[in-house]
Amino acid sequence: KAGVSSVEEAVDLGLKICVSSAVNQDVLNLEPRLASLLVQADFDRCAGEIQAGNASVAIMAQSEIDKMYSGDAVRSDCQDAHLRGSTDVCPMRDGMLDLTRDCNLVQIGDSFMSKMIAIPVSADLQHALGWSHIMQQHSAKLDAAKERYASQFPKSMPNCPAETLGHTSAMPIRSFIGAAA
Repeated sequence: KAGVSSVEEAVDLGLKICVSSAVNQDVLNLEPRLASLLVQADFDRCAGEIQAGNASVAIMAQSEIDKMYSGDAVRSDCQDAHLRGSTDVCPMRDGMLDLTRDCNLVQIGDSFMSKMIAIPVSADLQHALGWSHIMQQHSAKLDAAKERYASQFPKSMPNCPAETLGHTSAMPIRSFIGAAA
């Protein structure tokens, strides 16, 4: 069978699509056909919704995908100890929470949308601020700060996503557990 390789294909197939409540209206503005298919969740909870069977695919921010592949999403979903091992959302392996739960989910298709974030700046300050920003980039201070605080950002676990699943290859529907778009 053919695989699902885009949000449009998921819509055409009538699959339930998880999206963060924070961007729900933006997603609907871009693709009104999603209205009856959307499953809203808190930010970074869509992987759990897929594992619970409430959604088949998700529209997620890159930071959410990074949390999936580092195991942080399953940790977040399963903070309450009584949930561990009780559902597919909080699977256990060898007596421990299975942090690889989301490694079978792959990113498909191109970016669905981007969200611009801006801070208004007085016209009097725009030139100076722009020049300062260029100078800071040139001196590599931003890169140094990113490197200094790299431990604060999620790091993918080995073989996550699973090497047998490619970022550009479609998943066959018969094995479709979920995907992030």
